Amino acid sequence: MPRTYTKKTILDGGQTKDEDFNSEIQGSLSEFNGQLDANQLPLQSVTADHLKQPTISTSYLTKNGTYSMYMTTQSYHQTEYIPNETAITMRWDDPLYVGSGWIRLQDLLLEKRGSSGCYGAELIFDALEGMLAGNAVIDFTWYPGGAAYRTEGLNAYSLYGRDTTIEWGVFIDDVLVAKSGWIWPRRLTLNLPFNTPVSSKPIKIDIRFRLQFLDPAAKENESSVVIVEIEEYQSLKYNGGVLWCRNQYR
Repeated sequence: MPRTYTKKTILDGGQTKDEDFNSEIQGSLSEFNGQLDANQLPLQSVTADHLKQPTISTSYLTKNGTYSMYMTTQSYHQTEYIPNETAITMRWDDPLYVGSGWIRLQDLLLEKRGSSGCYGAELIFDALEGMLAGNAVIDFTWYPGGAAYRTEGLNAYSLYGRDTTIEWGVFIDDVLVAKSGWIWPRRLTLNLPFNTPVSSKPIKIDIRFRLQFLDPAAKENESSVVIVEIEEYQSLKYNGGVLWCRNQYR
């Protein structure tokens, strides 16, 4: 029999009504009418043969590293970038730089590595109506660049881009769903979670960034008194990362 709980308390000397008894007995009567729940399911009646095995999909594995696993109530999708000997680096003169606009990390990987090994920046999979919850893990170095200053026989060294910033975001079908806020120069492993509803359709999730590069030529000519020589350029170095997502079906 199912567990039942008293919902109405009958006090001594109090008046009782029909619904006080009928509402309490509905739990037991519903079981006799075939409305069974987990309390009537013997523990040993469910074996591995009754459980549907997950379906693995690698349709986009060669394109962006998407590895998908579809299960009964949810699916998981992941892509990971493992750095090699050649670092993925972007400088101020890179053609992808468009001022304050967002830059797709996948485009930077394609520029530096071609069509092979462009993992960790983009997910493509077939979503079902429900919720998406995931996380972008981005390991990067935002270096401010170094300049030598010389005037009246005195030499000094400065990080000329120390006040510049970078921001990371996660986009789902070109819609921004999460962003990090401005980050000043540093080496950082960023964890950027996201959560949003979704309908049944093919979906694309990708990581983007926007940053502030200073023109070294303008920096060197900013003063007629102080001689400025850029010794190290500003740069963004992508050290590696993981992008994963869980699709909970409605």
